[in-house]
Amino acid sequence: NYFESEITSGRGWAYGAEFMVRKKLGKLSGWISYSISKSERKFPKLNAGMPFPAKYDRTHDFSIVINYKFSDSWNFSANWVFSSGYNTTVPYGNYMVDGILVRAYSARNSYRLPPYHRLDLGVSYTNDSGGVWNFSLYNAYGRKNPYTILFKQNDYNPVQLEAVKLSALTFVPSISYTFTF
Repeated sequence: NYFESEITSGRGWAYGAEFMVRKKLGKLSGWISYSISKSERKFPKLNAGMPFPAKYDRTHDFSIVINYKFSDSWNFSANWVFSSGYNTTVPYGNYMVDGILVRAYSARNSYRLPPYHRLDLGVSYTNDSGGVWNFSLYNAYGRKNPYTILFKQNDYNPVQLEAVKLSALTFVPSISYTFTF
């Protein structure tokens, strides 16, 4: 009834390295970047006091960004990102206590969702008055990147669990016009 009594405190730490190569001049510009990192938490009252990965710990994060200027009016851009999936805790079994089905869970955040990746594409046109039309496509190849997994009882066997991956935003096209006055 009183969530304040359920709050606990602990420690957290993160470390890693980042690398980037960038080209700024010429018709073709862009960069390639990579980071490798680790983010962990330790709470005496959670996970039997053992350290565990933070939910949003992403060990690998890689991106490629390319811009190509065809002319003073037309510009093309592409952005590809890849990263490790989020960490989560999953049920791995069941047991009965006084006739009640109880789920058994893995260690905190010991399971990692599948990797996340997408490709974004864009074309922009600048007209003579300085206005810019932008046509873009977020997640051009329509990957369904899961952001979480829900576990539900099987309709035919309530002891059995089914994992359901939730994802959002497959293809997202957009058109915009920007003007300055």
